[in-house]
Amino acid sequence: ATASELQLAIDAAQASWADLEIETFVTNTDKIRAMVPCLSEELIRPHVARLHRFEGLRAFVDEDPEAAKAAFAASRTIEPNYRFPTSIVPEGNPVHDVFDAKEARDPAQETIGAPKEGRIQLDGALTLQRNSDLPMVVQLFDEGGAVASTTYVQPGQPLPAYDALPIGATGGYNYDGTGKALRVPLGIGAAVTGAAAIGLYSVALSRKSDWKDPETPMGDLAGLRTTANALGAAGVGVGVVAIGLGTGAVVVGRF
Repeated sequence: ATASELQLAIDAAQASWADLEIETFVTNTDKIRAMVPCLSEELIRPHVARLHRFEGLRAFVDEDPEAAKAAFAASRTIEPNYRFPTSIVPEGNPVHDVFDAKEARDPAQETIGAPKEGRIQLDGALTLQRNSDLPMVVQLFDEGGAVASTTYVQPGQPLPAYDALPIGATGGYNYDGTGKALRVPLGIGAAVTGAAAIGLYSVALSRKSDWKDPETPMGDLAGLRTTANALGAAGVGVGVVAIGLGTGAVVVGRF
């Protein structure tokens, strides 16, 4: 399943909830739960928050207020200012009371180990901090950035199994919780191609200098000009690649 397909499934669940078609809502949320482990794409944080909210609504229908409260609380950690539109949850509906319920104690934070290969994201963010009192979407990615697994982990449940580094090691990723990382391979690629671009352009300038030199034989001028232009163009092209890799190393840390 793709992230877009999951959002369409959530749209269908939202429509059935708004129309008070509870049996259809249950069927739609069953489909959502079946799709999550089959995701082939990364979930961004707003999508994760939306998934938590509909898990909360499903728990409310299942008459499990504690699970509903935990799912809603997980959504608020991502989008703290969100409130259900009245077209979905009318004023006075008891869902609002459950959604706004606050825990009386501090969250149970724990630090997890980074994977030895690839990376892990919790609720769409590159972080190694888990609140074990709240549900969480855990995605594991391989070294190439492909999704290896997606799991909706309930409070207190263990994380999906993976080979972990010692606590404190990061495996080359910046687990600062922003959902962005300086990925080592892309960073190295940017540095190498950047150096190549500088080298090509430097040689192009050298050939241009030779072309301008009054002592250069007339017969060499055409070749020097062609070489300088070609190397200059190549330097610019490789420089663009370096910029792209550098941008990817930072921005595509979300992959």
